[in-house]
Amino acid sequence: MSNPESSPENSNRFAVLALRNLVVYPGISVPIRVGRQQSLEALKSARELAANTGKPAKVIAVLQSAHEIDHTSPVKESDLYRVGTLCEIERINGSESEGVQLLFKGLERVTLEDFQMEKSSLEGVDFITAIAKTDPVGANTASTLAKDHAVMTELKESAMRLVHLLPSSSGAEQLTKLLDGITDLDFLTY
Repeated sequence: MSNPESSPENSNRFAVLALRNLVVYPGISVPIRVGRQQSLEALKSARELAANTGKPAKVIAVLQSAHEIDHTSPVKESDLYRVGTLCEIERINGSESEGVQLLFKGLERVTLEDFQMEKSSLEGVDFITAIAKTDPVGANTASTLAKDHAVMTELKESAMRLVHLLPSSSGAEQLTKLLDGITDLDFLTY
């Protein structure tokens, strides 16, 4: 079986896992059942690469645009959307002969480029790989980070003003320490 990610210039090339009726979002863990031979070969390649490099196994999860393709038919590049999610495989249960249960977590939204068909160890079963480019819509730019920092600073200052209105016996000191320790806007927005 070829190893699509083994060279440095292919460090952003990953096996593609075509999904039917499912979109994976960054930050979300999703269980799926994988039975299509092409997808099993893609998983096998990702796991072999992970074993060889000591890095977690990753695939690009992308929705099929062609709904008429069933779970046994191979998928071509033209059957896939061009935006997907780079995912880290967290757990695999089952066997290739009966299909596997896969748990993976979305890492980041990516645009797929330079599709290639890779040969597998099984005669006549090829799988798709693609280069994952970080999608600019999901990327943090310097201006976005600066705006986020300004919003966080303003929220912390407003929260501090409210804390100072509390009586000292109500835990105001602990709240002040908690607010001082917040360095990520996500802690203030959930």
